[in-house]
Amino acid sequence: MTALLTHDEAALRDAAQWAVEQAAKRGARARASVRHEGIAKTAVRDGEIEMAERSGSQSLGLTVFHNGRRGSASTAGFDRAAIDRVVEEAMLIAAHVQPDPDADLPPADRLAFAGPAPLLYGDSPRSAQATLEAARALDRITAEIAASDSRLRAGESVALATEGLWALATSDGFCRTALRSNDARWTVMLAQDDGGSISDFCQSQERRIEALIAPETLARDAAARARRALGARAMGSRRCAVLFDPRTAATLIDIVAGALNGASQYRRMSFLPDPVGRCVAAAHLDLREDPFEPLGLASGGFDSEGIAGSSRAILRSGVVEGLFLSSFSGRKLGMASTG
Repeated sequence: MTALLTHDEAALRDAAQWAVEQAAKRGARARASVRHEGIAKTAVRDGEIEMAERSGSQSLGLTVFHNGRRGSASTAGFDRAAIDRVVEEAMLIAAHVQPDPDADLPPADRLAFAGPAPLLYGDSPRSAQATLEAARALDRITAEIAASDSRLRAGESVALATEGLWALATSDGFCRTALRSNDARWTVMLAQDDGGSISDFCQSQERRIEALIAPETLARDAAARARRALGARAMGSRRCAVLFDPRTAATLIDIVAGALNGASQYRRMSFLPDPVGRCVAAAHLDLREDPFEPLGLASGGFDSEGIAGSSRAILRSGVVEGLFLSSFSGRKLGMASTG
């Protein structure tokens, strides 16, 4: 059972389907995305609670397609009156934009009506009290490490728990939901010597608490990173081999994925134009997408349009084999959505 959510799956499905039905009564095809999230977060420093948060959010986003035009609007209300208003707003916006033949729902036969759905929710203990205990435990460990080294001082230690529910409905009868969880821990260490001071951190993020890196390891690694940063100096320009820290490597992957995004491609705003079939990275680099990995942080049975992805190569031996395409960007490029 979820501990942080106040709405259930049925409530989100009902809101999404009502929005689509009301749009249909006005002659429009539509897609409704309804999200609800519950969060518990605690930050502790030097044994004192710096921040304790228990919050939630909800939203309904509607996109209508009418006479070749597209309009979008959103609301934080799930009641019928709020949904009716957002339908009217979306229709009004659609009436004032230029027609675009590529702005439409994907074909119904591309929708993942009953495709596989990876497990995205880890049934772990989540509550404001649980995050408080976790943050306090991490703070105690960082304090012990800092006490053993005069160069170190413990910063804040944070525990975060998130549960989310998402429903997607379209005019083609598609309506599916996804339940997600996200747990995170991080701690900050400050290091100082005669040359100055620096801070660094270590974090862990998973869909279930049991898979998180142990707090002892987080604190030890944060301390080691802060120590290593002492005395750091800039390098002059040169050509040399570079070994990237995992955090930096993840950022580079994000940059590459952005460059291979359909929107940046059809707008000609990518530093990798027309990349398919081109070698854009070293020959030892492969990049794969697998949206069905159980408990994967980026996994999902379908995308924001209701289309399933696939396990596929993005880079193979440094050569681009795939892009990231929505139905709209795919049409602009004469290609199909990749889900």
